[in-house]
Amino acid sequence: LAGRRAVLEGTLPASGCLIVANRCGHPDPVALAACLPRRVTLAGSEALLGVLGASESLLLHSVASTHEELLAAFRRGDAVVLFPDAPVGVSAARCRFRLPALRAAQEAGVPVVPL
Repeated sequence: LAGRRAVLEGTLPASGCLIVANRCGHPDPVALAACLPRRVTLAGSEALLGVLGASESLLLHSVASTHEELLAAFRRGDAVVLFPDAPVGVSAARCRFRLPALRAAQEAGVPVVPL
């Protein structure tokens, strides 16, 4: 939206994975979804906090909130992205992550990738 191009550096596992990301700004979910080379599922609707207008509606269908939805996303091979349950701009020391996505990743046997 700002005319900048997001580029993914590094590699992701070939199968489903859980990407744990520290949220730096409001457009992070949109930028991440745009540059990942596979289907992206957001772990919980809190990932949409601060995402505005059309960007939110583009990502709304890609939210998995229940354990079953998260497991299904991993089995499809999705990159499931977990953002902290904290407002944008909060220091990393104050960021907490909800456990359902981590539990589902453990049950599905998928790798957890820090971002």
